[in-house]
Amino acid sequence: MATAPVSLRRNGQPHRMTTAEYMAMPDDGRQYELFHGMLVMSPSALQAHGRVVLYVGSEILSFVRPKKLGVVGTETDIVMPDDTVLRPDIHYISKRSREIIKGHIYGPPELVVEVTSPSNWRTDLLQKRDEYEHFGVREYWLIDILKGHQRAFQWTLRGSLYRGGEIDGTKLRSSVLKGLELNLDEVWEIAGD
Repeated sequence: MATAPVSLRRNGQPHRMTTAEYMAMPDDGRQYELFHGMLVMSPSALQAHGRVVLYVGSEILSFVRPKKLGVVGTETDIVMPDDTVLRPDIHYISKRSREIIKGHIYGPPELVVEVTSPSNWRTDLLQKRDEYEHFGVREYWLIDILKGHQRAFQWTLRGSLYRGGEIDGTKLRSSVLKGLELNLDEVWEIAGD
């Protein structure tokens, strides 16, 4: 992630934005997120990232849609407390929670998936995990496709804390969507194409 553009600095200091200011920003074609009032920009993802997001999202959608369990989406702002707005790669919201969708998302999805890029893997692994946990996202997957990594993480909310960590094996089994299994060997193959 990159720091805020120079135009969003005041008196040489980064301007701490509110969620309202963030949501009112015009679309300039760049991808931003808001971390506790600090605007951050992500460069466009590498091609492998897009392939993996497409594959994982289609696997989740293929499981959810026939059963009419809810909605699966990508790249949608999730508005959180403390002037934080995150844009995960994939999210799942159950039909009983659909009221949190108001164009953007104003409440915790049941499942959030992030796929790493060279510039953001530490943020996804540490900072975003903590934000999703604090916000009440019931399940968080991190798919780390960086060369030499090829690892997946899964955290499930128990009470107010995440439990879990790195997946041992080739299957990632959802705790929120019972019966959904992601074949990690397939993910690594797609990432390496």
